[in-house]
Amino acid sequence: MTVNMDAIEKKLKIRAPTGLQLAGVLHQPGWPGSTGVVVCHGMMASKDSPKHAGIAARLAERGHMALRFDFSGRGESPGSLMGLTFARQVIECRAAIAELRRTGVSKIALAGSSMGGAVAVLTASVEPVVALATMAAVGRTDLLPERAVGKVGLEKWMRAGSILVQGERVGIALVEDAKRTDVPAAAGKITCPWLILHGESDEVIPVEDSQTLYQAATGAVLEIVAGADHKFSKAEHREFITNRIVDFLDEKLKR
Repeated sequence: MTVNMDAIEKKLKIRAPTGLQLAGVLHQPGWPGSTGVVVCHGMMASKDSPKHAGIAARLAERGHMALRFDFSGRGESPGSLMGLTFARQVIECRAAIAELRRTGVSKIALAGSSMGGAVAVLTASVEPVVALATMAAVGRTDLLPERAVGKVGLEKWMRAGSILVQGERVGIALVEDAKRTDVPAAAGKITCPWLILHGESDEVIPVEDSQTLYQAATGAVLEIVAGADHKFSKAEHREFITNRIVDFLDEKLKR
């Protein structure tokens, strides 16, 4: 295994079709390369979470470009969550892929967690990516709103047209879009190698979601991480999934 310790980070803006310029960080290896990975964060997370930053940094050490970015309304990206939908995030993920291609990358893989995992699956079903890795991905989008705020909260959300989630106001568009979005159907279209990781003790998205995606896919690998929660909060769990994802994507990108 060759490790490049000269990798650097570069801030950039991603031009999205919505007109917004999304904030991103590009991890560049010390030598020119033609492979890269786009990393998608979860619904209320950001590109700067230790999990996503760690995966991107280690991919660059292996010689791959790695682009982590904030979806609109999160982190350093402009916009709000009033118009948050899976469809909007797929558009933004595809814009990030296009930005990575502009750097000269020709072989691209995707990684994503939670809602970002579902977005990565949906995107991989329409983009020519060479590999996919998901962590605690949402498989049943129709159940996501109620899982996020509870049954009573969902009723309030639908009546008011928006609701506060972790201090951020999320619009009714997500509820409506979630009913239309079919991640298992997208999973059935995935033809590239796919690593599915899920925490055994996930308190937000049950393991069954990843099992549903695994059953819908062809040739995917499913690994349940013993004792891990939704965020893989414990250091040993985060280290395990980071190593597993980096090893998996590195091997597929170098084929």
